[in-house]
Amino acid sequence: MIQNKIFNILIADDDENVREAMISVLESFFDVQIQEASSASLAIEKIKSNQSNDSQNKFDVILCDYDMKTDKGEEVFKYLIDNNLKTKFVLFSSYSPNELTFFKNIDLDSYNFFYIPKPFDLDLLISKLETILSSSISKSKYVQVSKDDFNNYWSQYSIDVYIQLGVDKFVKIIDTKNIEDADVIKKYIDKGINLFLLDRDQAKECVKTMINTLEIDLTKRLKSNGEITKEVAIDSIHQIHSILKIMGVSEVSLSLIDKVIDSNIKSFENVKELSQLIELFKSKGDFITSHSYLTAYLCSHLMKSFSWYNENNVKKTTAASLFQNLSLDDDELAKVEDLSKCNFEMSLKDQIIEHPRRSADMIDLNSQFNKEVADIVLNHHERPDGSGFPRSLGASQVNSIQALFNMMSHFATIVLTTEEDNNLKIIAQDLNNEYMAGSYKEVCQLFIKKYLNDEI
Repeated sequence: MIQNKIFNILIADDDENVREAMISVLESFFDVQIQEASSASLAIEKIKSNQSNDSQNKFDVILCDYDMKTDKGEEVFKYLIDNNLKTKFVLFSSYSPNELTFFKNIDLDSYNFFYIPKPFDLDLLISKLETILSSSISKSKYVQVSKDDFNNYWSQYSIDVYIQLGVDKFVKIIDTKNIEDADVIKKYIDKGINLFLLDRDQAKECVKTMINTLEIDLTKRLKSNGEITKEVAIDSIHQIHSILKIMGVSEVSLSLIDKVIDSNIKSFENVKELSQLIELFKSKGDFITSHSYLTAYLCSHLMKSFSWYNENNVKKTTAASLFQNLSLDDDELAKVEDLSKCNFEMSLKDQIIEHPRRSADMIDLNSQFNKEVADIVLNHHERPDGSGFPRSLGASQVNSIQALFNMMSHFATIVLTTEEDNNLKIIAQDLNNEYMAGSYKEVCQLFIKKYLNDEI
Protein backbone atom coordinates (compact mmCIF):
# COMPACT_ATOMS: atom_id res chain seq x y z
CA MET A 1 0.00 0.00 0.00
CA ILE A 2 1.36 3.39 -1.04
CA GLN A 3 1.12 5.87 1.80
CA ASN A 4 2.23 9.46 1.37
CA LYS A 5 0.43 11.25 4.17
CA ILE A 6 0.23 11.01 7.93
CA PHE A 7 -3.20 9.89 9.12
CA ASN A 8 -4.73 11.48 12.22
CA ILE A 9 -6.58 8.91 14.32
CA LEU A 10 -8.61 9.23 17.52
CA ILE A 11 -9.05 6.14 19.73
CA ALA A 12 -11.94 6.32 22.21
CA ASP A 13 -12.00 3.44 24.69
CA ASP A 14 -12.24 3.37 28.48
CA ASP A 15 -9.76 0.49 28.71
CA GLU A 16 -6.20 1.86 28.76
CA ASN A 17 -4.70 -1.54 27.92
CA VAL A 18 -6.84 -1.76 24.76
CA ARG A 19 -5.80 1.74 23.71
CA GLU A 20 -2.13 0.95 24.22
CA ALA A 21 -2.36 -2.30 22.24
CA MET A 22 -4.11 -0.56 19.37
CA ILE A 23 -1.58 2.28 19.33
CA SER A 24 1.32 -0.16 19.24
CA VAL A 25 -0.14 -2.06 16.30
CA LEU A 26 -1.25 0.99 14.31
CA GLU A 27 2.10 2.71 14.65
CA SER A 28 3.78 -0.44 13.35
CA PHE A 29 1.68 -0.62 10.19
CA PHE A 30 0.72 2.97 9.37
CA ASP A 31 2.22 6.44 9.39
CA VAL A 32 -0.13 7.87 12.00
CA GLN A 33 -0.61 10.52 14.65
CA ILE A 34 -2.85 9.17 17.41
CA GLN A 35 -4.83 10.87 20.15
CA GLU A 36 -6.66 9.05 22.95
CA ALA A 37 -9.90 9.54 24.85
CA SER A 38 -11.24 7.43 27.71
CA SER A 39 -14.88 8.45 27.19
CA ALA A 40 -17.26 9.70 24.54
CA SER A 41 -17.38 13.17 26.08
CA LEU A 42 -13.58 13.49 26.00
CA ALA A 43 -13.55 12.25 22.42
CA ILE A 44 -16.05 14.95 21.43
CA GLU A 45 -13.91 17.63 23.11
CA LYS A 46 -10.88 16.49 21.10
CA ILE A 47 -12.93 16.52 17.87
CA LYS A 48 -14.11 20.07 18.64
CA SER A 49 -10.55 21.19 19.35
CA ASN A 50 -9.21 19.68 16.13
CA GLN A 51 -12.03 21.11 14.04
CA SER A 52 -11.14 24.61 15.20
CA ASN A 53 -7.50 24.16 14.18
CA ASP A 54 -5.92 23.86 10.74
CA SER A 55 -7.71 21.33 8.53
CA GLN A 56 -4.61 19.12 8.35
CA ASN A 57 -5.07 18.31 12.02
CA LYS A 58 -8.63 17.04 11.64
CA PHE A 59 -9.17 13.36 12.37
CA ASP A 60 -9.21 11.00 9.39
CA VAL A 61 -10.64 8.12 11.44
CA ILE A 62 -12.25 7.69 14.85
CA LEU A 63 -11.99 4.23 16.45
CA CYS A 64 -14.65 4.10 19.13
CA ASP A 65 -15.82 1.55 21.69
CA TYR A 66 -19.58 1.42 22.18
CA ASP A 67 -20.00 0.66 25.88
CA MET A 68 -17.70 2.83 28.03
CA LYS A 69 -17.96 3.38 31.78
CA THR A 70 -19.46 6.88 31.75
CA ASP A 71 -21.14 7.10 28.33
CA LYS A 72 -21.74 5.44 24.95
CA GLY A 73 -19.88 5.56 21.65
CA GLU A 74 -23.14 6.51 19.92
CA GLU A 75 -22.73 10.01 21.38
CA VAL A 76 -19.56 10.51 19.32
CA PHE A 77 -21.27 9.36 16.13
CA LYS A 78 -24.29 11.58 16.87
CA TYR A 79 -21.93 14.56 17.23
CA LEU A 80 -20.45 13.82 13.81
CA ILE A 81 -23.93 13.65 12.25
CA ASP A 82 -25.23 16.79 13.98
CA ASN A 83 -22.21 18.78 12.84
CA ASN A 84 -22.14 17.34 9.31
CA LEU A 85 -18.62 15.96 9.76
CA LYS A 86 -17.47 13.36 7.20
CA THR A 87 -14.91 11.71 9.49
CA LYS A 88 -14.73 7.93 9.10
CA PHE A 89 -16.18 6.29 12.23
CA VAL A 90 -15.37 2.72 13.28
CA LEU A 91 -17.55 1.23 16.04
CA PHE A 92 -16.35 -1.60 18.27
CA SER A 93 -19.09 -3.59 19.97
CA SER A 94 -20.13 -7.11 20.87
CA TYR A 95 -23.55 -6.15 19.47
CA SER A 96 -24.17 -5.55 15.79
CA PRO A 97 -25.46 -2.06 14.84
CA ASN A 98 -28.88 -3.60 14.10
CA GLU A 99 -29.09 -4.67 17.74
CA LEU A 100 -28.38 -1.18 19.08
CA THR A 101 -31.42 1.12 19.16
CA PHE A 102 -29.58 4.31 18.17
CA PHE A 103 -27.77 2.80 15.20
CA LYS A 104 -30.58 0.63 13.80
CA ASN A 105 -32.76 3.73 13.38
CA ILE A 106 -30.16 5.46 11.19
CA ASP A 107 -29.41 4.88 7.51
CA LEU A 108 -25.75 4.01 8.15
CA ASP A 109 -25.07 3.66 4.41
CA SER A 110 -25.39 7.45 4.17
CA TYR A 111 -22.39 7.96 6.44
CA ASN A 112 -18.73 6.91 6.70
CA PHE A 113 -19.67 4.23 9.23
CA PHE A 114 -17.79 0.96 9.77
CA TYR A 115 -18.25 -1.82 12.31
CA ILE A 116 -15.86 -4.32 13.87
CA PRO A 117 -17.34 -6.94 16.24
CA LYS A 118 -15.85 -7.55 19.69
CA PRO A 119 -13.85 -9.38 20.70
CA PHE A 120 -11.78 -8.53 17.61
CA ASP A 121 -8.30 -9.59 16.57
CA LEU A 122 -5.74 -7.00 15.56
CA ASP A 123 -5.31 -8.51 12.09
CA LEU A 124 -8.95 -7.65 11.39
CA LEU A 125 -8.38 -4.10 12.63
CA ILE A 126 -5.35 -3.68 10.34
CA SER A 127 -7.14 -5.01 7.24
CA LYS A 128 -10.20 -2.86 7.94
CA LEU A 129 -8.06 0.25 8.33
CA GLU A 130 -6.19 -0.51 5.11
CA THR A 131 -9.54 -0.45 3.34
CA ILE A 132 -10.83 2.63 5.16
CA LEU A 133 -7.70 4.68 4.59
CA SER A 134 -7.32 3.72 0.95
CA SER A 135 -9.63 6.56 -0.15
CA SER A 136 -7.18 9.01 1.40
CA ILE A 137 -4.24 7.27 -0.23
CA SER A 138 -5.78 7.97 -3.62
CA LYS A 139 -4.99 11.63 -3.02
CA SER A 140 -1.29 10.86 -2.68
CA LYS A 141 1.56 12.16 -4.80
CA TYR A 142 1.29 9.39 -7.38
CA VAL A 143 -1.16 7.98 -9.92
CA GLN A 144 -0.80 4.26 -10.69
CA VAL A 145 -1.24 3.14 -14.31
CA SER A 146 -0.79 -0.18 -16.08
CA LYS A 147 1.78 -0.68 -18.83
CA ASP A 148 -1.01 -0.85 -21.44
CA ASP A 149 -2.59 2.38 -20.20
CA PHE A 150 0.77 4.11 -20.28
CA ASN A 151 1.45 3.05 -23.85
CA ASN A 152 -2.09 3.79 -25.07
CA TYR A 153 -2.78 7.08 -23.30
CA TRP A 154 0.16 8.53 -21.37
CA SER A 155 3.21 8.04 -23.59
CA GLN A 156 2.23 11.08 -25.67
CA TYR A 157 2.49 13.43 -22.68
CA SER A 158 5.53 14.96 -20.98
CA ILE A 159 5.29 13.59 -17.44
CA ASP A 160 7.56 12.24 -14.68
CA VAL A 161 7.33 8.45 -14.31
CA TYR A 162 8.30 6.35 -11.26
CA ILE A 163 8.45 2.73 -10.22
CA GLN A 164 7.96 1.50 -6.66
CA LEU A 165 10.72 -0.64 -5.16
CA GLY A 166 9.42 -0.76 -1.58
CA VAL A 167 6.68 0.53 0.71
CA ASP A 168 8.24 3.99 0.84
CA LYS A 169 10.86 3.75 -1.91
CA PHE A 170 10.15 5.26 -5.34
CA VAL A 171 12.59 5.67 -8.22
CA LYS A 172 12.06 8.18 -11.03
CA ILE A 173 12.74 6.47 -14.36
CA ILE A 174 11.60 9.31 -16.62
CA ASP A 175 12.40 12.91 -15.76
CA THR A 176 10.72 15.43 -18.05
CA LYS A 177 13.63 17.78 -17.46
CA ASN A 178 16.18 15.24 -18.61
CA ILE A 179 14.87 12.56 -20.99
CA GLU A 180 17.82 10.44 -22.03
CA ASP A 181 16.20 7.28 -23.40
CA ALA A 182 12.89 7.20 -25.23
CA ASP A 183 12.68 3.39 -24.83
CA VAL A 184 13.09 3.35 -21.06
CA ILE A 185 9.48 2.19 -20.44
CA LYS A 186 9.89 -0.74 -22.82
CA LYS A 187 13.07 -1.78 -21.03
CA TYR A 188 11.26 -1.91 -17.68
CA ILE A 189 8.30 -3.77 -19.20
CA ASP A 190 10.77 -6.33 -20.58
CA LYS A 191 12.08 -6.73 -17.01
CA GLY A 192 8.57 -7.61 -15.80
CA ILE A 193 7.41 -4.21 -14.52
CA ASN A 194 3.67 -3.90 -15.25
CA LEU A 195 2.72 -0.86 -13.14
CA PHE A 196 4.06 2.67 -13.30
CA LEU A 197 3.50 5.72 -11.10
CA LEU A 198 2.90 9.19 -12.51
CA ASP A 199 3.29 12.52 -10.75
CA ARG A 200 -0.31 13.33 -9.73
CA ASP A 201 -0.14 17.10 -10.32
CA GLN A 202 1.37 16.60 -13.79
CA ALA A 203 -1.18 13.87 -14.53
CA LYS A 204 -4.06 16.22 -13.70
CA GLU A 205 -2.79 18.73 -16.25
CA CYS A 206 -2.52 15.98 -18.87
CA VAL A 207 -6.03 14.76 -18.05
CA LYS A 208 -7.46 18.19 -18.86
CA THR A 209 -6.21 17.72 -22.43
CA MET A 210 -7.47 14.13 -22.43
CA ILE A 211 -10.95 15.28 -21.36
CA ASN A 212 -11.09 17.95 -24.05
CA THR A 213 -9.96 15.55 -26.80
CA LEU A 214 -12.40 12.80 -25.78
CA GLU A 215 -15.33 15.21 -25.45
CA ILE A 216 -14.71 16.77 -28.87
CA ASP A 217 -14.47 13.32 -30.49
CA LEU A 218 -17.67 11.97 -28.89
CA THR A 219 -19.57 15.21 -29.59
CA LYS A 220 -18.74 14.96 -33.30
CA ARG A 221 -19.73 11.30 -33.44
CA LEU A 222 -23.04 11.86 -31.65
CA LYS A 223 -23.99 14.94 -33.71
CA SER A 224 -23.17 13.28 -37.02
CA ASN A 225 -25.76 10.54 -36.39
CA GLY A 226 -23.18 8.15 -37.78
CA GLU A 227 -22.31 4.74 -36.42
CA ILE A 228 -20.58 4.52 -33.06
CA THR A 229 -18.76 1.21 -32.95
CA LYS A 230 -18.55 -0.87 -29.82
CA GLU A 231 -14.74 -0.46 -29.97
CA VAL A 232 -15.09 3.35 -29.74
CA ALA A 233 -17.57 3.03 -26.87
CA ILE A 234 -15.39 0.56 -24.98
CA ASP A 235 -12.34 2.80 -25.37
CA SER A 236 -14.38 5.74 -24.00
CA ILE A 237 -15.22 3.66 -20.90
CA HIS A 238 -11.55 2.91 -20.32
CA GLN A 239 -10.59 6.55 -20.69
CA ILE A 240 -13.38 7.84 -18.44
CA HIS A 241 -12.38 5.33 -15.75
CA SER A 242 -8.80 6.66 -15.83
CA ILE A 243 -10.02 10.26 -15.77
CA LEU A 244 -12.43 9.74 -12.88
CA LYS A 245 -9.80 8.01 -10.74
CA ILE A 246 -7.39 10.91 -11.18
CA MET A 247 -9.69 13.92 -11.18
CA GLY A 248 -12.68 12.70 -9.19
CA VAL A 249 -16.28 12.97 -10.33
CA SER A 250 -16.79 16.54 -9.12
CA GLU A 251 -13.83 17.74 -11.22
CA VAL A 252 -14.86 15.98 -14.42
CA SER A 253 -17.16 17.62 -16.91
CA LEU A 254 -20.61 16.14 -16.37
CA SER A 255 -21.27 16.61 -20.07
CA LEU A 256 -18.37 14.25 -20.83
CA ILE A 257 -19.84 11.54 -18.61
CA ASP A 258 -23.19 12.03 -20.37
CA LYS A 259 -21.52 11.70 -23.77
CA VAL A 260 -19.75 8.48 -22.72
CA ILE A 261 -23.12 7.11 -21.56
CA ASP A 262 -24.88 8.22 -24.76
CA SER A 263 -22.12 6.78 -26.99
CA ASN A 264 -22.38 3.44 -25.21
CA ILE A 265 -26.17 3.34 -25.63
CA LYS A 266 -25.88 4.25 -29.33
CA SER A 267 -23.26 1.56 -29.91
CA PHE A 268 -25.65 -1.13 -28.60
CA GLU A 269 -27.48 -0.83 -31.93
CA ASN A 270 -24.43 -2.35 -33.65
CA VAL A 271 -24.15 -5.45 -31.45
CA LYS A 272 -25.43 -8.34 -33.57
CA GLU A 273 -24.49 -11.38 -31.49
CA LEU A 274 -23.68 -11.60 -27.81
CA SER A 275 -21.18 -14.43 -28.36
CA GLN A 276 -19.09 -12.25 -30.70
CA LEU A 277 -19.14 -9.43 -28.16
CA ILE A 278 -17.90 -11.78 -25.43
CA GLU A 279 -15.08 -13.06 -27.63
CA LEU A 280 -14.02 -9.48 -28.35
CA PHE A 281 -13.80 -8.76 -24.63
CA LYS A 282 -11.84 -11.92 -23.89
CA SER A 283 -9.27 -10.97 -26.51
CA LYS A 284 -8.83 -7.52 -24.93
CA GLY A 285 -8.15 -8.88 -21.44
CA ASP A 286 -9.39 -5.76 -19.60
CA PHE A 287 -12.06 -7.13 -17.27
CA ILE A 288 -13.32 -3.96 -15.56
CA THR A 289 -13.87 -2.10 -18.84
CA SER A 290 -15.35 -5.15 -20.59
CA HIS A 291 -17.62 -5.90 -17.64
CA SER A 292 -18.90 -2.31 -17.61
CA TYR A 293 -19.90 -2.41 -21.28
CA LEU A 294 -21.37 -5.92 -21.18
CA THR A 295 -23.47 -5.17 -18.08
CA ALA A 296 -24.82 -1.99 -19.67
CA TYR A 297 -25.62 -3.78 -22.93
CA LEU A 298 -27.43 -6.66 -21.20
CA CYS A 299 -29.50 -4.30 -19.04
CA SER A 300 -30.49 -2.19 -22.04
CA HIS A 301 -31.38 -5.22 -24.16
CA LEU A 302 -33.48 -7.00 -21.52
CA MET A 303 -35.14 -3.83 -20.21
CA LYS A 304 -36.95 -3.31 -23.52
CA SER A 305 -39.41 -6.06 -22.53
CA PHE A 306 -40.52 -4.37 -19.30
CA SER A 307 -43.26 -1.78 -18.80
CA TRP A 308 -40.76 0.46 -17.00
CA TYR A 309 -38.44 0.62 -20.02
CA ASN A 310 -37.55 4.19 -20.97
CA GLU A 311 -34.51 6.22 -21.99
CA ASN A 312 -33.97 7.52 -18.46
CA ASN A 313 -33.79 4.03 -16.94
CA VAL A 314 -31.39 2.85 -19.66
CA LYS A 315 -29.17 5.80 -18.80
CA LYS A 316 -29.31 4.85 -15.11
CA THR A 317 -28.09 1.29 -15.69
CA THR A 318 -25.46 2.47 -18.18
CA ALA A 319 -24.17 5.07 -15.71
CA ALA A 320 -24.16 2.48 -12.91
CA SER A 321 -22.14 0.13 -15.11
CA LEU A 322 -19.44 2.82 -15.42
CA PHE A 323 -19.19 3.28 -11.67
CA GLN A 324 -19.76 -0.20 -10.22
CA ASN A 325 -16.06 -1.16 -10.02
CA LEU A 326 -14.54 2.31 -10.18
CA SER A 327 -12.97 2.08 -6.70
CA LEU A 328 -11.06 -1.09 -7.64
CA ASP A 329 -7.75 -1.06 -9.52
CA ASP A 330 -7.31 -4.83 -9.77
CA ASP A 331 -9.27 -6.90 -12.30
CA GLU A 332 -8.97 -9.99 -10.10
CA LEU A 333 -10.74 -8.28 -7.19
CA ALA A 334 -13.52 -7.10 -9.51
CA LYS A 335 -14.16 -10.70 -10.63
CA VAL A 336 -15.19 -11.92 -7.15
CA GLU A 337 -18.89 -12.75 -6.83
CA ASP A 338 -18.93 -15.29 -4.00
CA LEU A 339 -16.94 -14.33 -0.88
CA SER A 340 -17.08 -17.90 0.43
CA LYS A 341 -14.95 -18.97 -2.54
CA CYS A 342 -12.56 -16.02 -2.27
CA ASN A 343 -9.00 -16.94 -1.24
CA PHE A 344 -7.59 -13.40 -0.96
CA GLU A 345 -6.02 -12.18 2.27
CA MET A 346 -8.23 -10.25 4.70
CA SER A 347 -7.18 -6.76 3.56
CA LEU A 348 -8.10 -7.57 -0.06
CA LYS A 349 -11.38 -9.18 1.01
CA ASP A 350 -12.25 -5.96 2.80
CA GLN A 351 -11.54 -4.00 -0.39
CA ILE A 352 -13.95 -6.29 -2.23
CA ILE A 353 -16.66 -6.00 0.43
CA GLU A 354 -16.43 -2.22 0.66
CA HIS A 355 -16.01 -1.41 -3.05
CA PRO A 356 -19.76 -1.07 -3.82
CA ARG A 357 -20.06 1.51 -1.05
CA ARG A 358 -16.86 3.31 -2.05
CA SER A 359 -17.83 3.36 -5.73
CA ALA A 360 -21.27 4.73 -4.84
CA ASP A 361 -19.62 7.41 -2.71
CA MET A 362 -17.81 8.68 -5.82
CA ILE A 363 -21.10 9.76 -7.38
CA ASP A 364 -22.10 13.38 -6.82
CA LEU A 365 -25.59 13.17 -5.27
CA ASN A 366 -26.80 16.45 -6.75
CA SER A 367 -29.93 15.04 -8.40
CA GLN A 368 -32.53 12.32 -7.97
CA PHE A 369 -31.08 10.59 -11.06
CA ASN A 370 -27.61 10.41 -9.48
CA LYS A 371 -29.03 9.17 -6.17
CA GLU A 372 -30.78 6.31 -7.93
CA VAL A 373 -27.59 5.46 -9.85
CA ALA A 374 -25.65 5.47 -6.56
CA ASP A 375 -28.20 3.06 -5.03
CA ILE A 376 -27.81 0.69 -7.99
CA VAL A 377 -24.01 0.77 -7.55
CA LEU A 378 -24.25 0.33 -3.77
CA ASN A 379 -26.47 -2.75 -4.11
CA HIS A 380 -24.94 -4.38 -7.20
CA HIS A 381 -23.42 -7.30 -5.27
CA GLU A 382 -26.56 -8.11 -3.26
CA ARG A 383 -28.05 -11.55 -3.86
CA PRO A 384 -31.58 -13.01 -3.44
CA ASP A 385 -30.60 -15.28 -0.52
CA GLY A 386 -29.02 -12.41 1.45
CA SER A 387 -25.47 -13.70 0.94
CA GLY A 388 -24.36 -10.63 -1.01
CA PHE A 389 -22.43 -7.59 0.17
CA PRO A 390 -22.03 -5.04 1.62
CA ARG A 391 -25.60 -4.90 3.04
CA SER A 392 -26.80 -8.55 2.91
CA LEU A 393 -30.12 -7.53 1.35
CA GLY A 394 -32.67 -10.21 0.53
CA ALA A 395 -34.69 -10.85 -2.63
CA SER A 396 -37.44 -8.35 -1.80
CA GLN A 397 -35.17 -5.58 -0.50
CA VAL A 398 -34.08 -4.31 -3.91
CA ASN A 399 -36.28 -2.71 -6.57
CA SER A 400 -36.84 -4.01 -10.10
CA ILE A 401 -34.11 -1.97 -11.82
CA GLN A 402 -31.59 -2.98 -9.13
CA ALA A 403 -32.61 -6.63 -9.52
CA LEU A 404 -32.07 -6.38 -13.28
CA PHE A 405 -28.67 -4.77 -12.85
CA ASN A 406 -27.51 -7.26 -10.19
CA MET A 407 -28.39 -10.27 -12.28
CA MET A 408 -26.90 -8.88 -15.51
CA SER A 409 -23.71 -7.82 -13.71
CA HIS A 410 -23.39 -11.33 -12.23
CA PHE A 411 -24.05 -12.94 -15.62
CA ALA A 412 -21.46 -10.68 -17.27
CA THR A 413 -18.86 -11.75 -14.71
CA ILE A 414 -19.54 -15.45 -15.31
CA VAL A 415 -19.29 -15.31 -19.11
CA LEU A 416 -16.15 -13.15 -19.00
CA THR A 417 -14.34 -15.36 -16.48
CA THR A 418 -15.31 -18.79 -17.83
CA GLU A 419 -12.26 -20.08 -19.71
CA GLU A 420 -13.90 -22.78 -21.81
CA ASP A 421 -16.37 -21.99 -24.59
CA ASN A 422 -19.47 -20.45 -23.06
CA ASN A 423 -22.73 -22.35 -23.24
CA LEU A 424 -24.91 -19.34 -22.51
CA LYS A 425 -28.04 -21.41 -22.00
CA ILE A 426 -26.39 -23.51 -19.28
CA ILE A 427 -25.08 -20.39 -17.53
CA ALA A 428 -28.52 -18.79 -17.76
CA GLN A 429 -30.19 -21.87 -16.30
CA ASP A 430 -27.73 -21.91 -13.38
CA LEU A 431 -28.61 -18.30 -12.62
CA ASN A 432 -32.28 -19.21 -12.82
CA ASN A 433 -31.82 -21.51 -9.83
CA GLU A 434 -30.31 -18.68 -7.81
CA TYR A 435 -32.43 -15.69 -8.81
CA MET A 436 -36.04 -16.94 -9.07
CA ALA A 437 -37.25 -15.04 -5.98
CA GLY A 438 -38.67 -11.71 -4.86
CA SER A 439 -37.88 -8.67 -7.02
CA TYR A 440 -35.62 -10.85 -9.18
CA LYS A 441 -38.35 -13.28 -10.26
CA GLU A 442 -39.81 -11.29 -13.17
CA VAL A 443 -36.32 -10.39 -14.43
CA CYS A 444 -35.20 -13.99 -14.15
CA GLN A 445 -38.23 -15.38 -16.01
CA LEU A 446 -37.74 -13.04 -18.95
CA PHE A 447 -33.98 -13.59 -18.97
CA ILE A 448 -34.38 -17.37 -19.20
CA LYS A 449 -37.10 -17.06 -21.86
CA LYS A 450 -34.88 -14.93 -24.08
CA TYR A 451 -31.87 -17.20 -23.74
CA LEU A 452 -33.82 -20.38 -24.33
CA ASN A 453 -35.36 -18.81 -27.42
CA ASP A 454 -32.00 -17.57 -28.69
CA GLU A 455 -33.18 -13.95 -28.67
CA ILE A 456 -30.00 -12.52 -27.17
